[in-house]
Amino acid sequence: MMFISCNRVDKTKAMEALIINKSKFEKSLIDHFPDELGFCQKYKIVSDENVLKNNIGLLIYCYNVNERYLDSLNIYYENQSLVKYTNSDSCLLVVNRFENLETLNKGEKVYLDYETRKNQNKECFYNRLPIPKFLNYQNINLNKDTNLPDGFVYYVLEAKPQKISRKYDLIPNPQMPPTWENGFSKGIAINNNKREVIFWGIMW
Repeated sequence: MMFISCNRVDKTKAMEALIINKSKFEKSLIDHFPDELGFCQKYKIVSDENVLKNNIGLLIYCYNVNERYLDSLNIYYENQSLVKYTNSDSCLLVVNRFENLETLNKGEKVYLDYETRKNQNKECFYNRLPIPKFLNYQNINLNKDTNLPDGFVYYVLEAKPQKISRKYDLIPNPQMPPTWENGFSKGIAINNNKREVIFWGIMW
């Protein structure tokens, strides 16, 4: 896993980091990502290619986002997204929901017992599209499935239960229900009150 973060955005360095990390993944997975990060005062780029943990993808966390830019995102994605969710939704299908900070930092696989596997296959998941678990957020909320605080809206742009890359030899993900053992999801999470935006494109 690679982290690149900056408290004050140097446009040149930010653009270089974006180009390098975006080049690792299929364009169709990240075609909604920005080309520069001048619209935020602080950012973190998280790139992961851990096949053993079914953690493949790119996330960009943007903090203190320009209000005008934020407004334009809200207008655009309100119309372009397939669905939108919030933490108050009764059922959220979160990719790798049993991952935690300890297993993430140690690079350990998450082992599930029989009861955990059985109980994770909720009926409501069949009517939901997957979203990430945001373990790299600056102030994670461990009481939420997504690890993000209330106030975020999750706009899912595309998600399908299929592999889209030959680069990664991914086995079925034991943390996902049978209909989503492998797949991809792309979207954007927006918190207007905190002026924060997270772009995601993930595979598992």
